[in-house]
Amino acid sequence: MVDTTLGINYFLYLSYERLIPIKMYCQLRIEQDGRKSKGIMNLAHANFRRLHLIGFVSFICLSNADGQVGIGTFTPDPSAILHMVHTQKGMILTNLTTTQRDAIASPANSLMIFNTTDQCFQVYINGQWQNTFCDLGCSGPPATPGVISGNAAPCENAAGSSYSISQISGATSYTWTVPAGATITGGQGTTAILLDYGSTSGNITVIAGNNCGTSPAQTLAITLQPVPAQPSTITGNLSVCQGDNGIAYAVTNVAGVTYSWSYSGAGFTCMSGCATNSITADYSAGATSGTITVTPSNVCGSGMARTLAVTVNSAIPAAATANAATNITSTDFDANWTASAGVTTYFFDLDDNSDFSSPLVGYNNLNVGNVTTYNLTGLTCGTTYYYRVRASNGCGTSGNSGTVTVATSACGPSCGTQTWSATAINVGTKIPVGPTGSNMSSPGGDQKYCYNDIEANCTTYGGMYEWGEMMDYAASSSCDPCGGGGVQGICPLGYHIPTDLEWSRYEYCIESSITPTGATTLSTFQTTLGYRGTNSSAGPGAKMKDDVLWDGTNTSGFSALPGGFRSTSAGVSTLKDTDIYMSTATEFDGTNQYFRRLTSNPANGRSFRSWNDKAHSYYVRCLQD
Repeated sequence: MVDTTLGINYFLYLSYERLIPIKMYCQLRIEQDGRKSKGIMNLAHANFRRLHLIGFVSFICLSNADGQVGIGTFTPDPSAILHMVHTQKGMILTNLTTTQRDAIASPANSLMIFNTTDQCFQVYINGQWQNTFCDLGCSGPPATPGVISGNAAPCENAAGSSYSISQISGATSYTWTVPAGATITGGQGTTAILLDYGSTSGNITVIAGNNCGTSPAQTLAITLQPVPAQPSTITGNLSVCQGDNGIAYAVTNVAGVTYSWSYSGAGFTCMSGCATNSITADYSAGATSGTITVTPSNVCGSGMARTLAVTVNSAIPAAATANAATNITSTDFDANWTASAGVTTYFFDLDDNSDFSSPLVGYNNLNVGNVTTYNLTGLTCGTTYYYRVRASNGCGTSGNSGTVTVATSACGPSCGTQTWSATAINVGTKIPVGPTGSNMSSPGGDQKYCYNDIEANCTTYGGMYEWGEMMDYAASSSCDPCGGGGVQGICPLGYHIPTDLEWSRYEYCIESSITPTGATTLSTFQTTLGYRGTNSSAGPGAKMKDDVLWDGTNTSGFSALPGGFRSTSAGVSTLKDTDIYMSTATEFDGTNQYFRRLTSNPANGRSFRSWNDKAHSYYVRCLQD
């Protein structure tokens, strides 16, 4: 057997129907019977006709049994069917234009060419030409882009902002990224873009690219600028007079912000600083009330405005009309008057002389504010007082109102350090006695019972109140003396509901200090239930009962009247003309209160102490703080 390997020295270009003389040299290696020999085959002027082959063709003289071909080597690699070796030359595939390539009839799968139109190596696979490698047109990635030109501090929500860089050598594309909420509206992929902003700051970056890769990023930090915040509160006069000039108004200044001032009324003129945070303004003789508005703005737009309502007073207000006093007690009353137009405050005078020659301390030209009722407290019982008011605004103060005369109630009974109200409390709206049980509700003093549902009985005896209503729904109290720490409840200012211990101290005081005197101890009055004290005119019961409308001596001045009480269990008022029941601020337990009772028995000069249901309705006498 002969096994040969051929080394080919030339490539042949064979054309259609043409005789070409070719000189070809083939080296021949022959191995037979384990021996090797070499020879040269000289094919000179061989004629080849009618060969139909276009492309690169290898002329193979001999091949080995494995079908391997070596060009420039006698030892092709075992894994290769064709192995070419040369130190100065390479292999050139067929060069075709795209048109020429597409003219190939039925190209074989894996047919390879170099496409001179696309400058790409191409291979035919599964019915289509595919690029295996193309001219990149570059030697490496582009350089880092230069500084990004554009506004680094645009406004929030700005539209059409432009940014650009210089052209980068070798770059074929540019990729831009922008802050969250911003949108590129044009130029992506180029050296210049347009974008619309949202409200979020961030970075703009650009990267240049080509077929060899991408550049490092160039970055521009973007800080979005908002419209100005609402200005601070406007300082300046809230009340002016017609004809006032040079009135100053201001807000806190903010750098980079201008201010626009306006006025909704008539006759207002900004005189200075009109585009700043601080202005002066004139009000004409015909100016009207209105609202000052200041609006902040900067390069990004206008912010929320701030306003100030201004009252323009036409003149000094007319004198007020003083009205009769109300809620008169022995130590206080409410002074009243009718409002005047354009007033910002009232000045008040109080005197116990009608000519106001010696005003009471603290009540001479007292600024009581823009009110039409003023409560006076701490007055002297049984005293005649005189009051007047003057209306005022920024334009001036009126003359005096008329004078109102008011007399405080007669002084209440007192003993030791205690002073009591002269009569039982009568406040609130009358509700029916009839339904059983508790019928009153918060707030305290809003409701009352009148004996037999007759309002006139409340005028004579006072109102009757359930314990919670009397206390204005406050907790039980047992202080002695309470002073200002007592429960005011429905009592007037400066008074409180007397506790059980305070009642006992009063009973002891009038028995032991008002003639005729008795010998009952304070401890007995404080701890004993039932009747206590001396059973005669020396006892506390006789000394508290009225001596005109009842059967007492009234040497204490307490002037108690027999108004009875309202029973919660029967839903009726009872014992009128024979007894009186009076409440304390001290509860016996959760459902019962301590109370005092005076009776009509002419021989019984004592007072009665016990406890009963809080829903029973009794009379209330108040104790001065």
